[in-house]
Amino acid sequence: MAEITALADATGDVIYGELSKYLTGLFGKLDSLSGTCDIVSAIKAGVEAIDTTVCDVEGMLHGHAYIEMGDGLKWSPVNMGATRPEEYGDYYAWAETEPKTVFSWANYKYMEEGQASHLYINKYTFNDKFYKNAWWYSSEGVFLGDKRDGVEYRNLDSYGLEDDAARQNWRSTWRMPTLDEFKWLIENCTWLWTYDYEGTGVRGYIATSKVEGFTQNSLFFPAAGSLSNGYYTPDKETGRYWTATSGSNPVYGSYMYFYQDHQGLQDALTTGTGMIRYVGTPIRPVSE
Repeated sequence: MAEITALADATGDVIYGELSKYLTGLFGKLDSLSGTCDIVSAIKAGVEAIDTTVCDVEGMLHGHAYIEMGDGLKWSPVNMGATRPEEYGDYYAWAETEPKTVFSWANYKYMEEGQASHLYINKYTFNDKFYKNAWWYSSEGVFLGDKRDGVEYRNLDSYGLEDDAARQNWRSTWRMPTLDEFKWLIENCTWLWTYDYEGTGVRGYIATSKVEGFTQNSLFFPAAGSLSNGYYTPDKETGRYWTATSGSNPVYGSYMYFYQDHQGLQDALTTGTGMIRYVGTPIRPVSE
């Protein structure tokens, strides 16, 4: 909404102002130098002296805007890879940190070399007692676990957020939201479907906080669908967003989904369903 754009403009002005102070000082030093090595050394020192906390002004965290909805979290107003709320942004498979345009088991990051089947996932495996013929079990049906260490890893923080796309791309304390955090957002916001967000022609949901003191704050989730085997699904009527929470078995990940006049959670942990990990969806970062 309009307040999102205003927030980005205002915080951007502050950052540019702070950055200009460092650049002014740097150029002042360069004016008094003539030797190439001295100039290079001064530039290097000047760059290293830039205080990255200028990116953490009110409404910004590590160079990215945020909106508070009343749950104690900072929610990004845009998807990763987007610059405006109505943009879809980049698409990621579950537990992958690099965006792609083609998604399948064949190019899923955590797949045994030379394999292209869900039975050969080699990370975030756990004893689901279902895929007994999978890579993470022995021929006798004994659970072997990730890297054959017998340890069960379920969610993206199991490895210290090394596979959390938001943390690895936006750094600082940004991360992917959990299933419970999306659930809170669904239960504590008013959700309004729009066919034309801010005159952009983009469909999706506007989520406005119902929490006292935050009722002026809202987020827009474009109906960006998902990507699977090179195909986009569906036709701008559905939104799917990965969470950092795994599914009920290693083949799935849990996600927030919506379609016109309905939003909800595909909670694989309790229903036994979910979305196949290799599918590509947008990611909406959060931070404490």
